[in-house]
Amino acid sequence: MKEQNENQLVRSQQIEWKPLPEPGVSGVFIKVLQFDSETQRSPTFLLKFEAGATYPAHNHPGGE
Repeated sequence: MKEQNENQLVRSQQIEWKPLPEPGVSGVFIKVLQFDSETQRSPTFLLKFEAGATYPAHNHPGGE
C-alpha cells in the first residue's frame, strides 16, 4: 500500500461537476477530489445523481 505523507486541501465548491464518463450512464456527475497518478485512478471523489439516475450494480473488492 502506498504511504501518504502530505495533506491536501480541496475546495470542492471551486471544482465543476462533470458528467461521469462511463458508457450507458447518464444523469450522474463527478467531482474528483484526489487523483493518484501511480494507479491512474481517483480514490477520492464526490458523485451527484439527477432524479431518476441509476448506476449499474457493482462490487468494491478493495473496499469503499
